[in-house]
Amino acid sequence: MPGRSHSPQQLWVCSFVGRCQVLVGVMIDARGADIARHVRQLVAGMPGTLGADEWRVAHHVLSRTVAQIAVVTGVNRLPHIARASVAWDAVGPTNHHLDAQAHDFVGGLATALEVYGNSLPHVWRGDPEVQRILAIVAERFADRTLKLGPIACEAGLTVRHAADMLHTQTGLGFLAHVHRHRVMAASRLLVETTRSIKEVAHAVGYGSSSQFPGTFPTTHGDSGDAISARLEGVSNIRRS
Repeated sequence: MPGRSHSPQQLWVCSFVGRCQVLVGVMIDARGADIARHVRQLVAGMPGTLGADEWRVAHHVLSRTVAQIAVVTGVNRLPHIARASVAWDAVGPTNHHLDAQAHDFVGGLATALEVYGNSLPHVWRGDPEVQRILAIVAERFADRTLKLGPIACEAGLTVRHAADMLHTQTGLGFLAHVHRHRVMAASRLLVETTRSIKEVAHAVGYGSSSQFPGTFPTTHGDSGDAISARLEGVSNIRRS
């Protein structure tokens, strides 16, 4: 049975989501000015008009991504960045012409990162133990037996201390970091390979594809049903 056709708007949103995930993943220990270039690329090629569903995803994901970047780099202390974020959040669902507004919003953040990013206090520099845990997660996320206990031991911490430090310093718990890496890898595999969703789920560390819906909401901010549909859509696009 042939796969469903997908619009350029839907394909762009899928790509956009991936760029946001990657940026959030690499920004934790980067200085503000170092990530400005990546920030400017977030909305590259954004269509002039988006459908209601695509608008909802793009607006919500960009809001969350910019908020995380602003807090981690410290530019959220700048009044004009705070005002720009409030204005962006106020953009209503009846306004589907987001390209100009999104470019202005992202451009203002990137400029602030370039100008002030290296002079503002960095909110999170990361203790060596936390950096070690994150490095292990990035390397071993596909291991279905991965647990915090052994990793904490490798980093010289108790499980409780490691969990507290991760949440305090990164804003995410251990499983959220694991899921984030798996989701990023899954999105990439669905686009770049001919594997089925079931095969991709196993490849990135999940026991079955049914585990995707429960993990995407916390790592990505969208509903499980919507993400499952997006994953199925990517798979169908690839086969069509």
